[in-house]
Amino acid sequence: MSCEPDLARPTPRVLRYAAVRHLTGLSRTTLWRLERIGLLPKHVQLSSHSVGWIETDVIAWIQSKANEEPDRTRKQRSSTEE
Repeated sequence: MSCEPDLARPTPRVLRYAAVRHLTGLSRTTLWRLERIGLLPKHVQLSSHSVGWIETDVIAWIQSKANEEPDRTRKQRSSTEE
């Protein structure tokens, strides 16, 4: 088995808090709260005082939110209009 990296398959990037906040528009508190209740991908421990999120997980989460938002908004409006 070779120890050479597979250059055909890109290495996943790790996003730090500032990048995740920029991509999502969410505050630090909201990010941690959503992660704690399982609604945001889990962070990975980078060092004893540093964490990050896998970029593909964050992007997939954002896309899933974008896909569900119109349906949820319509349902909320319908229930409040009744």
